Amino acid sequence: MKKKYLSLAASAAVASAIFVGCGGNNITDLTIGGGAVDGYIQGADVSCVRAADGLVVFNETNATDDTGAFEYKGPHIGDVICTVTGGTETDSGVAFEGTMKKYFNTETIDGKIIVSPLSTIVAAKVKAAKDAGTPITEAAAKTQTATALGLSEAMLDADPIALLESSSANSAEAIASASALQIIKVVQKMAETAAKATSTNPAEQKLVMEAVYESLADQLTGTTEIDIQDKAETVVENAATKAAEKIGGDTAAKDLIKAIAAAVSPPIFSDALVAASLTTFFAILLTEVFVPVN
Repeated sequence: MKKKYLSLAASAAVASAIFVGCGGNNITDLTIGGGAVDGYIQGADVSCVRAADGLVVFNETNATDDTGAFEYKGPHIGDVICTVTGGTETDSGVAFEGTMKKYFNTETIDGKIIVSPLSTIVAAKVKAAKDAGTPITEAAAKTQTATALGLSEAMLDADPIALLESSSANSAEAIASASALQIIKVVQKMAETAAKATSTNPAEQKLVMEAVYESLADQLTGTTEIDIQDKAETVVENAATKAAEKIGGDTAAKDLIKAIAAAVSPPIFSDALVAASLTTFFAILLTEVFVPVN
């Protein structure tokens, strides 16, 4: 029996159809710099999917360097969700045990893809609105999040560590960067602590962290600025309910409440501060943002 082969022209047509179906002329026709920031995360895995259907458009293990930097290479495909997991927090030397997301559009993004707890809140708001049948754009979610947290929208897309290191001490930009880093550390600590206290199963821990972010996103309506600590009780209650729905069981919900209650106490903040290595950041943070804990 003779083997049948596609002609060169037919092969080219098939290849063209595949690439066009993926949303671009070439699967790597777009290159954008990115960063993983919860402190900088080194050696993290980065996976990006098309928001509409979950098609993987970029996936790289050990993608980030010691400044959290990575390079997204994928198609012009519209709305994309990037997820960062694993790696090591360079400011403390401990393993990063969280999951962070960034929602962006390949046609409109201006600047780097900064993936952080702040971008994860925005992504949670977009997802929650879509799931509720009342979809909102990333831009609308960013406006609500920035207003509620007392930050500029630009700060949600910025690398606050780099801004802080390049800013004059006690300048407005330095204080804003320190404030953003404060929120980043607090939110991620809440999510990680709750997840570890609730379950030893990595898949369940991921769901619990999602519950914390979704609960916090619910509180950020964008009409007034909030204080995360002031909202802690409400966030705890909602996160416990969401986590129980995701992994099941009243015990899980109760453990989650205890975990987040511990995570949002001042001693946890202080421990996080002591663990980091950015001298300028902590000098400003302690004097301008935090009231020192005795």
